[in-house]
Formats: sequence, C-alpha cells, structure tokens
Amino acid sequence: YAGSFDPFTNGHEDIVSRALKIFDHLTIVVAVSPNKTPLFSAEERVRMIKELFKHEKRVSVTSWSGLVVDFARENRIGSIVRGLR
Repeated sequence: YAGSFDPFTNGHEDIVSRALKIFDHLTIVVAVSPNKTPLFSAEERVRMIKELFKHEKRVSVTSWSGLVVDFARENRIGSIVRGLR
C-alpha cells in the first residue's frame, strides 16, 4: 500500500484494516517525491505509521523514492493496494 501519507489518516488506516482481511502481509510504502514539500519528513511518517501498527505483526513500513512498480518488483510483491478519492 503506497502513498505519501502526509499525514496518515483514519481513511488510510481503514484501507489497511480492509487489506489485512485479504492479504497475509501488508507493506506500507511511504512515497518520497522530490517535487513535493511534505509536512513531515519521510522518516517521521515511517516512524508514526510504525508506531500506529506496532502490535500488528502483518504490517511492515518503509519508504521509497522511485516508482512503486519498481519497489514491488524488487520485493517480489504481486499486488498493490490503492484507495479511492
């Protein structure tokens, strides 16, 4: 599940809980875009999301500055979760 998550919202949390009903593990990828000026640094966003899900062993959190499809390929991830706006 990739996004800027600046900040991580209740809507994001809802998507995570729904995804965990389908998948055994969910990787949350904090996207880093050089064209945006975020409210929180990538490290802060990763830290906050890790804290939120510290009791959920099926969730991992990392950051990535490239294309999400490249992250998925490099980490052998076969599905990408997306929310709707």
